[in-house]
Amino acid sequence: MKKHALQGTAADPGPHDLPESGRDSGSVSHLGRLLAGVLLLSTSLHADAQEQPIRWSDLSGFAASATTLTKTAPDGWTARGVSVDVLGGGVDGYVEFGIVETNTRKVAGLSQRSIGGSPEEINFGVQTLATGSFEIVENGVVKFAGGALGQSDRFRVSLVGTSVQYRQNGEVVYTSAAAVTSTSRFQFAVSAFTHGAVIDNPVAGGGLAEGVVWTAHVKTASSGNTLWKTTTPGVWDAEGISTKAINSPDGYLEVSASLS
Repeated sequence: MKKHALQGTAADPGPHDLPESGRDSGSVSHLGRLLAGVLLLSTSLHADAQEQPIRWSDLSGFAASATTLTKTAPDGWTARGVSVDVLGGGVDGYVEFGIVETNTRKVAGLSQRSIGGSPEEINFGVQTLATGSFEIVENGVVKFAGGALGQSDRFRVSLVGTSVQYRQNGEVVYTSAAAVTSTSRFQFAVSAFTHGAVIDNPVAGGGLAEGVVWTAHVKTASSGNTLWKTTTPGVWDAEGISTKAINSPDGYLEVSASLS
């Protein structure tokens, strides 16, 4: 995870054209262009936040209202959603959602990457089953099974220090054996199998960051807050611009980069 202040110049090789102040989205555009030539980007604008409704940056196969997601696509793992907001390892935070129906299959929880719809891409999740029960699943592997599911239940997946905890109606039902690091970044992600499955009143709280939403693509594509180059690597001919600006002179971005 690399932090880029909006004042001064970047240390990476390539075009050094960051402006001295980041008062418009152009500064984010230049940073995206600086890295998008060779790297896959996952970026976030930092902010502290109390509990707030989930905002979606990548939604497919769901219909969204002010407080719910309802799957409109046919049966199959054909619906996905990824949040704008990001939780960071080392800072306590959580995502939470409610149950309306007890006869559908869906997974909701924390993911380190934008998902393509497969529940295996959710790192720490709660899976509800059509049998009226729930499971704790991590990357598609069942870690806890047999929990009874009730209408109006609420599930919370929390980062607590380096641990991940799962709560049902406020009670801890499972603590993951997997540890998270201070550089880990997670988004709320959902994947649904059953037509009509509902994610009710999803919220996030604690230490949140705002994921960058990309627009104005030039030889790039994006999913959630991830941006990648779609043409020949090694040439500075690709860029993306964020939909929001940082107006504080002390603002910054964090970038997690990997080879595509």
